[in-house]
Amino acid sequence: MVVVVNEESVVVQNGITVTKSFSEDEFPVPAVTFEIESTREEPVELRLTDTIPEGFGVEQIGFHPDYGSEHWTATGEGGVRFERTVEAGEEIQTVYGV
Repeated sequence: MVVVVNEESVVVQNGITVTKSFSEDEFPVPAVTFEIESTREEPVELRLTDTIPEGFGVEQIGFHPDYGSEHWTATGEGGVRFERTVEAGEEIQTVYGV
């Protein structure tokens, strides 16, 4: 499953809900937050891509170790990618800082 999110939004697809938001004060730096929720009965491989907000370069992006940093990759093309198995019924919060 591939989910492409480029602005504040909620995407529901195949039993996975991804809610994206931007917060300037929830973390020490401004951050893009993703809430991922599965209502599936089986695990699924999720690939979530996002375009870095305008005015920021890939060198200004950071991934928080408490929020799944090991699943993030900067693509070098102005974007980032999150890849992970989402278990049945699992809820995940992941972020990247700008």
